[in-house]
Amino acid sequence: MLDLTGNILVSEYANGRISVFSPTGAWIRKIGSSGIGHGQLLHPLGISVDSRGNTVVCDRGNARIQIFDKNDKPIKVITSGQGPQFSNLWGLALSSNDDIIVCDSSNHRLQLLSSEGQFLKNLGGVAGAADGQMLYPAEVALDKDGNIILLDYNNHQFQIWG
Repeated sequence: MLDLTGNILVSEYANGRISVFSPTGAWIRKIGSSGIGHGQLLHPLGISVDSRGNTVVCDRGNARIQIFDKNDKPIKVITSGQGPQFSNLWGLALSSNDDIIVCDSSNHRLQLLSSEGQFLKNLGGVAGAADGQMLYPAEVALDKDGNIILLDYNNHQFQIWG
């Protein structure tokens, strides 16, 4: 993932942090530290950067999303949208207006949240391989038209939601 200045953000799952590198690969700084407190990360995975330069992180081990401002200070914690609590968060993506789309893997769904963390809607939610179902969604991206492209991990396929 690149930030707004072209720096490279890397999720360090085992170290509980996000490392930031220059475009040439030189280490610059870290975002977060390992743990369960505010601003701490436990097994971070998906990362994205919003239009304001905030870093949005799937804090998998803490079952939450954390948002850090462009100065790396924690500014928001999102614990769940609607329905069961987040379970086994993997990837996330941001829409053109900074809404959050997160892979809530063990709940077999995508949760769509506003940029402020308010629940908008769920996609999926039923484990399976039929249309509208998913089995451990892992990664998500948006194409140029705003369609959601989902890597459906245990079904060994991708899905496109328009």
